[in-house]
Amino acid sequence: MLLSSPKAERWYRYDDVVYAGCYLTEWGGEEYYTTGPRLRLLEYEVLRHTPKGVWLRDGCDERWVGRAAKRRLAYPTKEEALQSFAARKRRQIEILKGQLNRAERALQLAEEKGENEPS
Repeated sequence: MLLSSPKAERWYRYDDVVYAGCYLTEWGGEEYYTTGPRLRLLEYEVLRHTPKGVWLRDGCDERWVGRAAKRRLAYPTKEEALQSFAARKRRQIEILKGQLNRAERALQLAEEKGENEPS
């Protein structure tokens, strides 16, 4: 993210990223790989303060972030940003576990139905 001033106030957000790549094998083939997840710290320049929030530079755009909002794009400290990241990942895990449980139950129902069908 481009920042216009090295001394500008910043707010922070953590994200996880996975990188993919490709290399040529000794036999002329291609092998593909991905890295494990890596933590990435994003920094947003604070453009101006308002009574209830701040305006941040988001690339070429400006985004308003409320100070009292439970979920925000970015946070004033790296520690708060890391806590927010952890909360987002815990929620993501809950959602994915629920989806996995439903898929496993649906598969179980299909297998039971198949076993009960006459040959």
